[in-house]
Formats: sequence, structure tokens, C-alpha cells
Amino acid sequence: MPVDLLYEWLAFYQLEPFGDEWMRTAVQMSQFYNAHRGKSQPVRKPADFMPVEQRPQTPKEIHEMLMRIPVVG
Repeated sequence: MPVDLLYEWLAFYQLEPFGDEWMRTAVQMSQFYNAHRGKSQPVRKPADFMPVEQRPQTPKEIHEMLMRIPVVG
């Protein structure tokens, strides 16, 4: 990427920050859910649709998960 283009993107980011796709998706999902929920269903906030950070899996946990996948052939 030419340095001119990099500076252009940096300037654009100052005006219009980008990169928070999860929050935009969570807002859309909460709006869709709340518009179509039943009267007895609770109102959901965007935070309810954000992915949760999980601890990294150990090699043993990864191995156990892979061993549960059926092999076809």
C-alpha cells in the first residue's frame, strides 16, 4: 500500500471510525429480535448478541473435540 493511501485511510478513520462490525451486527440483531418478539419474550439489548470471549482451549481439549468428529470413508 502506498504511504499516500495509508495516510488517506488514517484521515478517513479519524472522521468515520470503522472496524466495530460486531457492535453493528449486534444492534441489527437486537432490533430484528425486538421487532419480532412475542409479548411474553424479554427485550434484548445489543450486548445480548455480542460474542463472548472464551479462554483458549488446551491441546487436550482440542484433541478430544476433534476425536468426536465422525470420519467418513
